[in-house]
Amino acid sequence: MALAAFGLDLVLPNGTTRYVALGFSADLLGGTFEELTDAGYARAAHAAWTTEVTTEDIRRKNNGAIVFDPITDGVKAVSWWAIFDASIGGNLIAAGPLLNAIGEPEAQDVGAGDQPRFDDGQLRLIATPEEV
Repeated sequence: MALAAFGLDLVLPNGTTRYVALGFSADLLGGTFEELTDAGYARAAHAAWTTEVTTEDIRRKNNGAIVFDPITDGVKAVSWWAIFDASIGGNLIAAGPLLNAIGEPEAQDVGAGDQPRFDDGQLRLIATPEEV
């Protein structure tokens, strides 16, 4: 388990700013992400991450809320999140679908005045240890 926790710490090192993005689709193998475009939208900077180790998996998650600036244009249905190493451009570090309350992928509408957010611990990267 220690290697997986160490690996997650390398991807999301505590104290190192990463940039969380919202978008419409992702190709994780190709490293591409179709990001939300909006006059008020910008990636949200975040640098506080914690690790939780259980008998089933290891989770690296946001420590504190990640809050985006208010959306200014019309309603858009976003369905993906991503983490980059830069506020514009940069390298795609991780991405995943937005999930509803029961853990199923579900797009979420954002519109003028909305401030999308990930509450404390809501954005997670999960590593499952392999059986030896």
